[in-house]
Amino acid sequence: MERMVDANINKEVLTNQDETPLILVLKTWKDETKVMEMLDLGFSPLGTDRSGMTALSYACNKPQYGRINLGIIEVLFSKGADPNIKDNYGRIALDIALLYKDIPITECLIEHGSEVNNIDSQGNTPLTLYN
Repeated sequence: MERMVDANINKEVLTNQDETPLILVLKTWKDETKVMEMLDLGFSPLGTDRSGMTALSYACNKPQYGRINLGIIEVLFSKGADPNIKDNYGRIALDIALLYKDIPITECLIEHGSEVNNIDSQGNTPLTLYN
């Protein structure tokens, strides 16, 4: 991977699955060490896929990607992840975590400044998504 970075690879180009390289690594390995390695090499936690989802949003998407790893979320925050980036549906990471009723992740997102009054494109708030 370091050789690709040394070769000036575009770190935010979307893959053929319309994901950033960081999102692809997060989804494939679900491993905080690999995510940290990517971030240390300069891959941004702020990049989005075509639907506007960030690595943080994917890390909170429990059913699709298995067990949510609080360690990965903390690593993303340590490297500048923004909990309030909205996807194409107006949802933020907190909305996704609350859809799956994950309280520890919800608390972590709120501690890192997640907007508790976000309103998505369908008029839902985090509280209505939780119910």
